[in-house]
Amino acid sequence: MIYDRMSNKKIKTEKNLKINTGKDKGITLIALVLTIIILLILASISIGMLAGDNGILNQAIQAKEDTENAQIQEEVSMTYMEVLTDHYNANYYEFASSFQETLRNYNNQSQKDTVTYEPAKDRYKIYYKDRYFEISTESGNVTNVRQDEKDQIANIVAGLPTEGTTSEKVDQIQQQLPDMVVTEDPETGKIVIEGNESKWEVDPVTGEITEAAPEDVTPPEVTLITNSVTSKSISVKVTATDYESGLLETD
Repeated sequence: MIYDRMSNKKIKTEKNLKINTGKDKGITLIALVLTIIILLILASISIGMLAGDNGILNQAIQAKEDTENAQIQEEVSMTYMEVLTDHYNANYYEFASSFQETLRNYNNQSQKDTVTYEPAKDRYKIYYKDRYFEISTESGNVTNVRQDEKDQIANIVAGLPTEGTTSEKVDQIQQQLPDMVVTEDPETGKIVIEGNESKWEVDPVTGEITEAAPEDVTPPEVTLITNSVTSKSISVKVTATDYESGLLETD
């Protein structure tokens, strides 16, 4: 109440007071907890779809790798046909040398890229851009001979526990690959897996798998020039051409 100064009378006034009766309530603690739990479940499902073994990220990585393999295999095939056109009269070793030089030119003069000829199997072995290929001299077909082997190793590495020493991982891989030799490189700390004609390196932390570059072992070509046989001696004169170093020696 207030007083009217003129009449000195009390005048009633009404005020609208907003009183919280408890009917309009905010989010409760239980609802908040349930919301958080639902969000965590949805997040775990999303992470599984993204980063699981068959997740979107792994599928994208595999698709990218498959595309790169196909592109590089096509490069090898096209280069083979190019060199074959330019050196159709060359012998196998001369052709391998020209093939190797051309591949290195296309890959910034990488000395890791090699081409060797195997007369016993009548094929060329190519190591190009960290991948290994074979080409039959009869059919000219290019095959990526290490992809299946790499996939097998990748499946084994993916199943290894994240914890544990490199030595323990070496033993576990060796148990699953009894036909290969698995060791630890003391200089790089990587796991080395060697087969009959392959050598792989595995990063024990990231699981990255790369094929180690083979040694450049293209054999020299030996050509018989003259020979003579007597009752007391045999005389042979040959030329040996080392196509890798460009040397020519006569004995």
